[in-house]
Amino acid sequence: SSIASRSKFNTLHILASRHRDRYADIYEALVGQGGEKLAVALRLLRRPDSNRLAFEKRVKSELRRWEAADSHPNLVSVFDWGGEPRPWLVTMFTGETLLEADRYSPQRALAEAADLASAVARLHQNGVIHGGIDPGNVSYSGDVMEWDKPIPVLDNVGLLNAFRFHFDPAMCLDPRYAAPEYFDDSYGRIDHATDIYQLGAVLYYRLTGRPPFSGEFDDVREAVLSREPAPPSQVAGNVPPEVDDVVTKALSKGKLRRYETVEHLERELVSVRVENG
Repeated sequence: SSIASRSKFNTLHILASRHRDRYADIYEALVGQGGEKLAVALRLLRRPDSNRLAFEKRVKSELRRWEAADSHPNLVSVFDWGGEPRPWLVTMFTGETLLEADRYSPQRALAEAADLASAVARLHQNGVIHGGIDPGNVSYSGDVMEWDKPIPVLDNVGLLNAFRFHFDPAMCLDPRYAAPEYFDDSYGRIDHATDIYQLGAVLYYRLTGRPPFSGEFDDVREAVLSREPAPPSQVAGNVPPEVDDVVTKALSKGKLRRYETVEHLERELVSVRVENG
């Protein structure tokens, strides 16, 4: 009721019991405004046990950035948000994540990766770094049973940038998809090149059904910093060899060897898809 009174909606009703994800307690809800009703997700963000004022200040900054940059079909839309009585936001309601989705053809994997790259380009154009792209932060909207309706959407935009200073980062980002700069700051800071690496890691998973590296945390850290993953075409036989070059470049350990911008990655994905269509 406290959130309902602070929100911009005329009505806000909880429809289903909560479930918890890495960032929030989430309720399926129905909101009303101007005579229209919309099914949404009401998210109550987790809070640390200490330094809450610093955490909430950073969260508000990231939510403001997410809201300003979310006008893209492959980004989860933020309809409203606030900080009282605890940080909360109302977003579009999404279905399964990439972790639950069935594997598709390389063509569809490339198409989805290009769509997500386009969404990240929109973020970067607005000065926003996602920072936490992994299969758990890629959801689907639409009917997931049909080819032309489910739309991949990036979720939890920028929240890792606030959470990683107050929670164990491995709770909010799967280490198997983390760029080298997460493990060793000699690789630089978290920036646009980090999102490019993570898009490459998600595409790797989409093509092969497994992350670039696996194992316990220390094993993954060592692999990310010192080894190269097997080319996707060697893991999944139906992957065109041309895709290997794209994934390998995106997953380069040094930032200067990755794509200069995410738009360059997007164009490469579209080009390879057309060549192998």
